[in-house]
Amino acid sequence: ARSVVYGMTGDHVRRLRTVLSDGTPAEFGPLSAVEHQRKLEARTREGDAYRAAAGAVSDCGDEIGRRFPRILRRVSGYNLPGLL
Repeated sequence: ARSVVYGMTGDHVRRLRTVLSDGTPAEFGPLSAVEHQRKLEARTREGDAYRAAAGAVSDCGDEIGRRFPRILRRVSGYNLPGLL
């Protein structure tokens, strides 16, 4: 109920420091086009995550844009339009 007033987590988080499934640390946040390309080319678990997201957009972007419900709150945890 508070997200309507204060916004969703994604409206307030600028960067995430995470630990990936193989135990390596990664930081996710805004990137320039050059930085994004470097992430895509990295042969690391983090690079895998960037390639998976880019693949979802290239493979399913039209469907995501067309079929994903336009709802204010995404309580499912998936912000697929955010990938676009």
